[in-house]
Amino acid sequence: MKNDFNELVEERMEQFMPYVDQLEGIRKPLVQDAIKDYCRVCVQLDQVQERVLQDGTTIKAVNGNRVKNPDVTTMHGFINEKNALLPKIIKFVSEVEIAPDDELDTFLSGN
Repeated sequence: MKNDFNELVEERMEQFMPYVDQLEGIRKPLVQDAIKDYCRVCVQLDQVQERVLQDGTTIKAVNGNRVKNPDVTTMHGFINEKNALLPKIIKFVSEVEIAPDDELDTFLSGN
């Protein structure tokens, strides 16, 4: 199981690299940075969601009362950050710039 945070971010970034590789000029590093931030937030969100699934949306406080799990608030913050980054990425990557076909697409198109 890969639990190294940076490895998980890089692994998630790999799926976006064909789109970034096609960019030129200043757009390339800008989009690459935005995608890295997006992937970082996605990995953090995954980790927090896993904790919420394990612990529940409420937890027992020190005084024994049930209180809202603070990870739920953290999770909502990551969701908002992720949603804020997405339009920035899309803004710089036009619809014309699509990733190259993979082997399955090539096979299905008959080329």
